[in-house]
Amino acid sequence: MKESALWKKLNQLAKKNKWHLTRIESSTGVRGIPDIYCMIEGHSFWLELKSKLGKNCGLSNYQINWHLKHIRSGGKVFILVPSTSQSGFEILKINDPMTKTLPDSKSLPDSKSLPDSKSLPDIHISQISSNTNLEKLILSIL
Repeated sequence: MKESALWKKLNQLAKKNKWHLTRIESSTGVRGIPDIYCMIEGHSFWLELKSKLGKNCGLSNYQINWHLKHIRSGGKVFILVPSTSQSGFEILKINDPMTKTLPDSKSLPDSKSLPDSKSLPDIHISQISSNTNLEKLILSIL
């Protein structure tokens, strides 16, 4: 399933449930910013849409850096992907490897100084939830 198809499904749910979703175009000039800003039932979070999994879930070094900075600042950011084992969806999240040893987000390098994604080390990404019903899946992370 393409990212555009994921967005279409989310947009239909937003209209049905009166969710506030804003699709962020990559042309904004902010490298690494996730695809969608979400406000649902008073909960705000970001969603990165990925059509398939690869090394580091297909995230670029800029995206990984953005996720980590946002998490370290107390924000919520998730990755939405089609499920590989069923005809559903999965919500994933980056686990910050430096949380216990380095809580100061200022020590994370600026995204401009990160290596290219080919030399970026693997990060740990965990599954938060999985469901064939996209609406229930999104509501499960609130």
